[in-house]
Amino acid sequence: MEAASDRELDERAAEHIGRHFEWRGRRFEPGDLVALLGGEVVAVGRTFEDVEREFLKIEPSRRRGLICRVETPVPDVIR
Repeated sequence: MEAASDRELDERAAEHIGRHFEWRGRRFEPGDLVALLGGEVVAVGRTFEDVEREFLKIEPSRRRGLICRVETPVPDVIR
């Protein structure tokens, strides 16, 4: 079995955070922005600029990592 890429790890973490408002024991609130790198939380804040600034201190490449917004899920209703 092939090891998951950093992108896959970030996407899995973001999906879990979106469903459960937590990742590896750390809780998040709706409206939080969470920066992930290799499946690890590296920054949390309330504005994209703040989170991006902290993230870029750790990883200067914008090609790596992922920033997601924590939101209360809204069900799709089709009638």
